[in-house]
Amino acid sequence: MSGLAWKSLLVAAAAFVFLASGVNRSGVAAALVNLVDQVRAQDESIYANAAIHMAERGNWLTPITLGRIYLGKPPLLYDLTALSLKVFGTSLFALRLPNLLAGALTAALLFAWCARVRGDWAGIAAALLVKQGAIWRIA
Repeated sequence: MSGLAWKSLLVAAAAFVFLASGVNRSGVAAALVNLVDQVRAQDESIYANAAIHMAERGNWLTPITLGRIYLGKPPLLYDLTALSLKVFGTSLFALRLPNLLAGALTAALLFAWCARVRGDWAGIAAALLVKQGAIWRIA
């Protein structure tokens, strides 16, 4: 394995720890979308319901929420989330594990890209900057 690959793996591990630090503190649909009106995000509850339904009932082909077919996210995300729930049990960590892994992989790929083009410090800066955005954090 090359030096860049090891560094990218280290960045992925650090990003995973950073992203997973508040995963159990924030409940499903607890994040605020609008701070002024105190409106909460409801979409995670829909995705969670579909994934739990898939994991418990074994319907792996079509995500169903509240008795309706729901294809609001890519099917692979539903499948990975349901598989995580099946393997690790029903918990907030298992529910959010595929998203955490995707975020860590994104940081590692961004680091590798920028480090290859501009050097390690540019890669670190890019990975840190992308992780500071609110879209990457759960809590």
